[in-house]
Amino acid sequence: MTRADIIRVAFDVWGRTCYRSTSLSEVAGELQVSKAALYRHFTSKQALLQAMYDWFLDDYSAAVKDGFHQATATGPREAIGILIRVIMGYYARNAHVFMFSLVYVYGEQRLGNSRELLIKRGVNMEVFEAIQELIPGSPATQLVLATLIFAMAYFHRVRSPETTAPPEGGTCAEPEIEWDISLVLCIVSHGVGFHKKETDTLDYGFLEGKVSGINRDIEENELLHSVAEAVAGAGPWNVSMEMVAQVSGLSKSGLYAHFTNKRDMVVQLFVTEFDRIIDFAEKSMEFSADPAERLYLAIFTICDYLRSRPDVLIALDWLRTRRIGARESGEKMIPPRFYRIFRNILCSAELKRRLSGIEDDWIPAWILFLIVASLMHGIWADSRRFMEWLNMPKGSRRKLSREELAKVPNESFRNLYRFIVLGIGDSGPPAGTDEASGENYEEDMVRQ
Repeated sequence: MTRADIIRVAFDVWGRTCYRSTSLSEVAGELQVSKAALYRHFTSKQALLQAMYDWFLDDYSAAVKDGFHQATATGPREAIGILIRVIMGYYARNAHVFMFSLVYVYGEQRLGNSRELLIKRGVNMEVFEAIQELIPGSPATQLVLATLIFAMAYFHRVRSPETTAPPEGGTCAEPEIEWDISLVLCIVSHGVGFHKKETDTLDYGFLEGKVSGINRDIEENELLHSVAEAVAGAGPWNVSMEMVAQVSGLSKSGLYAHFTNKRDMVVQLFVTEFDRIIDFAEKSMEFSADPAERLYLAIFTICDYLRSRPDVLIALDWLRTRRIGARESGEKMIPPRFYRIFRNILCSAELKRRLSGIEDDWIPAWILFLIVASLMHGIWADSRRFMEWLNMPKGSRRKLSREELAKVPNESFRNLYRFIVLGIGDSGPPAGTDEASGENYEEDMVRQ
């Protein structure tokens, strides 16, 4: 047994639960050795996780280095197509490595550190600055990467357990990978397919004024507020009744008067919060009959609510980074009712064609993912401030306060909306695009 054997098995074993369980005993059991044998190679679980992080950086760099250099030598639109293909190809063939990246790189806000370490390994990261120039004043790079991550997580979540495990020799179902890449190229290029003329006429300030404060008059449940605070700190799966008792001031036995068990407590929190979000969004959409305005009203209302509730936002971020990649019966904490808000979006015919045959929650789930990612990652009105955020010390970015979130400008939500409806395009879907055209969005991205 070598260090490499232990690292490989840790990726496999911990990846099966999306790293919600990271016991050395599980790794030792898979290797059929004692925990003491592991300690001869790694002094602690954290030492093993660090070794996995180093291995990931080396392996990822080797796989994408040439593609990044190729992208750097092209225009920004062509570069996006190359990067999407290279990055998604790597993660599609390495499911459990993707889960590690989702949790310990993207989820734990190590993006800034990883960037510098990848540069040291020869990956030309300057291409992301070129992409950013496509939409001046908007964090286009972050939104593109968030879309890629969501699509890759969805890709692995819907696959059967037999195909989720990293295949031997790096082989994978290539048609499935190609389908997922083409879908991301389509939605990054043109969003859901609105035309720019539909969004140029929107009076964002007027719409925001109509619904600002719609969520202020809520009856606060102090006990659930304590649950949200505890979940924000430990995550939905690691939180305990003892933690909530400490935050709320109640005894543990007192909590059982309100909740059957820990799972019931966590489910009540998310059901209550999603019911509020849905009610506020649907109420705000009543202010307009125009599809473009209704969509922005829903997005803005959800953003505005979460901006005022940092504990709820962080609790949802735990779902985003540690739940989306794993499907488990009985643990769907996002009620189907939520997806109804965005289900009737007027998507382009081409996007509908590409989404046919899969679950109809792809677009609604993508929008929720982007909303939470946008707020958690502090999407600002200018990319310079976003890059400053990336370079903040590890661990400091997750500690969001109500005051900090209140500083996130409405322009951030407008940028998010424009990306959702237009992608990085400037005029919506190509004229004449329909189901029969078979429009190649990767080629279209290059032509533009």
